[in-house]
Amino acid sequence: MKNLFKILHEKNQTHLLWANTVLLIVILLMLVAVAFFPESIQTVLNKILTTGILFCSIFSLASRTRIILPIAVILILFQWIAKILNIELLENVASLLNTIFYIYIVFKLITQFVKAKKVSRLVILGSINGYLLMGIVFSILTILVTWFYPNSYFSSASNTFLSHTVNFHTYIYYTFITMATVGYGDIVPISAAARAVAILISVTGQFYIAILVAFLVGKFAGIHVNSLKS
Repeated sequence: MKNLFKILHEKNQTHLLWANTVLLIVILLMLVAVAFFPESIQTVLNKILTTGILFCSIFSLASRTRIILPIAVILILFQWIAKILNIELLENVASLLNTIFYIYIVFKLITQFVKAKKVSRLVILGSINGYLLMGIVFSILTILVTWFYPNSYFSSASNTFLSHTVNFHTYIYYTFITMATVGYGDIVPISAAARAVAILISVTGQFYIAILVAFLVGKFAGIHVNSLKS
């Protein structure tokens, strides 16, 4: 038991590299692979992978308090209980709490690689995971918008307004297309709240990329200059 507890709280570079690698794989499974499964089981798969992403994110942190893991377990149990009981209000409250927790984890992951002294595989993996996790957070936020403000998003493909019960991948698709500022126009934000969130998503996505590139180039240039001086 002591050895298991030690592994769960191990924070060396090798452990963090593996944790971030597994996190990236699980995220890609949810973003891409799940869409190829029958729609009838996609909801369950997304719930399972969301749980996996949350725990992998925690183990990807170099600095984490012992209370983070118990909080994650409580939030996950709350969400699964709400899903099993099929109580819409509880499901949305659970989603809101998980979104807040995700935001905290994403913030910790981003600050982790920002504080790094040099560019490494861990820093690159962390920056990629930070971007993808940010997209998932915005996807959940978009679903919450449809719950609080019905008829906020119109889909020209189905010629109807999206609801919070629509397939999660629809919101993932909309969020990442908006983050990348591609804007196909098949899903359009209608309400003021939806448009405000769309602005937040697009601006945050572009600033993240710009700042990330500047950060990586700055770190790499700094290492190169120091090596020349030495």
